[in-house]
Amino acid sequence: DLPVHKSKIIELNSADSMQLISLKGIGSFYAKAILKYRKLLGGYHSKKQLLEVYHFSEEKLNQIQDYINVDSSLIQKININTSNAKQLKHPYLSWS
Repeated sequence: DLPVHKSKIIELNSADSMQLISLKGIGSFYAKAILKYRKLLGGYHSKKQLLEVYHFSEEKLNQIQDYINVDSSLIQKININTSNAKQLKHPYLSWS
């Protein structure tokens, strides 16, 4: 088992999988899912967005929320005026 991360706060928008795995209750499955969803979003603006990650529970969020942080300045923004359809693929956007 890897040690539980307690002393350092992990920033969600810059963390790698090893940093995420160091959080109690986060294994390789959740680390990959968190990173995959971060890429789709362009970055997290809130800790609560972890609840949108596949099978991520509120209980799990409560367990790690004191050890994570979100730096919204690291979000990759989409310029909707110059983006093509592929660049506009985002979980919060739909064609309708």
